[in-house]
Amino acid sequence: MFNHSAEAISLDLYQLGDWSRVTALRENEPMIVHFWGVTCGPCMSEMPRWGQFANANHANVVFIQVDDAPKANVRNLAARLQIDKFRNYYSNTQFDERMRYEVNRQWQGETPYTILIGKNGDQSVFSGTADFKKLSLWLRNNQ
Repeated sequence: MFNHSAEAISLDLYQLGDWSRVTALRENEPMIVHFWGVTCGPCMSEMPRWGQFANANHANVVFIQVDDAPKANVRNLAARLQIDKFRNYYSNTQFDERMRYEVNRQWQGETPYTILIGKNGDQSVFSGTADFKKLSLWLRNNQ
C-alpha cells in the first residue's frame, strides 16, 4: 500500500451516496475520516501534520478533499503532504448540503472537519484543527 509516485495514489471521486462505501472500508477497525479543502487556510496549515501523524501511527485515515479542485492538483498535493499512502477522495463539484447531511446531519460545512469511528462503530466529530496528542490517545484506546 505504500505508493511512491503521485500517479499511484489512491484518489477516487467522492460523490453523493459514497459515505456508506467509505465507512464500509473500516472493517471493524478504528478509522479517522478527515475532510479538508485546498482553499481552507487552517486545513492547508495542518495537512503536513496529518501526513506525519497518519504515517507515524500507521493509522486507518481517509482524506476527503471537499473543494471543487482538479484531480491533478489534489494528486500532487497528496504526494507533497505525504498522505498519498492513504485512501484519498476529491470532489469535483460543490460539497453541498446533501453530501454533508449524508455524513452528519449536524455538519454545517466548516473545514477542517474530522470524524473518529471507533472499532465498535461509535462516531465522534470535531471541527477545526486537530489536537494530535488527543488523536493519538484515541487511536491507542481504540486498537
